[in-house]
Amino acid sequence: AEFYHLCPLDEFMHVASSKWIKALLKEKRYFSLMQPIIFAKTMQIHAHEFLIRGIDVDGSEISAPELLQAANKSGLMEKMDCAAGLSAIETAAKFNLLSKSFINIMPSSTTGVDQNLKEWMVKIEELNLPLNTLVLEIVESEQVTDQEKLRKIIIALKEKGIQIALDDFGAGFNNITTLFDLKPDYVKLDKALVQDIVTDANQWNVVANLVDAATQVGVKVIAEGVENEETMKALMAIGV
Repeated sequence: AEFYHLCPLDEFMHVASSKWIKALLKEKRYFSLMQPIIFAKTMQIHAHEFLIRGIDVDGSEISAPELLQAANKSGLMEKMDCAAGLSAIETAAKFNLLSKSFINIMPSSTTGVDQNLKEWMVKIEELNLPLNTLVLEIVESEQVTDQEKLRKIIIALKEKGIQIALDDFGAGFNNITTLFDLKPDYVKLDKALVQDIVTDANQWNVVANLVDAATQVGVKVIAEGVENEETMKALMAIGV
């Protein structure tokens, strides 16, 4: 009799992931961390990127990759994005932040961004935060399967006064074609691209060309993973 209750391992993992991630979202066991984004010329905080973390039933922290992997396997990425956005907005209000708030969304969940946006708008109005501080950061670790649909969504969001950023630019699926087609407000260079630009001439040329292409179409460039003054100065010299 037990034989008929057997299922493939991937199906079992899917069910297991769905249960705990649904419970986490329902019980709001998550919070946001804030990563400052610094305007190089003045060294003032220009924005904050909000990074979601989960809280396990025993109180321990659940990492973002574990959260996102479980949400993706369970078909709950749109709900996870919505929760991350609400958490970011509430955190920005809690700390009385008037700087821009960068909120990550996955390309696969942009089809549900309209519904998420409605919930975010209600929360923004409730907490009296300016809408023009919101920046949706499209995580490029996942390939965009329908770029035309994504482009239309971005246009609609911009018409509402919401800015767009492409995350980890140059390290995965995003490329120069994506830059010219989607015309985001910001691109964020992946840390793997910038960490060796002081010692690697080829790396320097790649980054300089990417920055030049972006600035020519009016896109602001942000660099991640800047760990020392030499790298910072090198990036500032090419307009990051």
